[in-house]
Amino acid sequence: MIAKFMEILKKLWNGEAKIHYGEIAVPELEWHTAELQNGWTGKIEYAKPVSNFVVVEGRALGKSSSSHREILAILPAGYHQIGNTGIAVPVYCSNLSPYGGMMGIIIVSNGEIRIVDPLASAVNSDKASLNFQAIFKI
Repeated sequence: MIAKFMEILKKLWNGEAKIHYGEIAVPELEWHTAELQNGWTGKIEYAKPVSNFVVVEGRALGKSSSSHREILAILPAGYHQIGNTGIAVPVYCSNLSPYGGMMGIIIVSNGEIRIVDPLASAVNSDKASLNFQAIFKI
């Protein structure tokens, strides 16, 4: 039974998982850095933790001002989600009370990462720092 379970898990990671007796070593994520656009600072990284899923993280993102639907970065082909929709991402904003934890970033099916109102209108200070994480199916 355990051997069958281990075999299934190994297939889940396309044979890349290292199977040890009593534990499973998940392969390290291979992170890539997205090129920021329109004057944004900070860092957006993306990776594939398992087949058909993508993780995107934005850290310490900032800009002195932004506009509704402005592009922060674009994910390359192979990291776009399924379908013709966008996903809303909760964002933590420091120094922009009370906007922490609001929906303010969307990731569109063509890979564009955009900031949307009301958060876009609120980012009007170099003191703002946005952080987010999104996981979606591709």
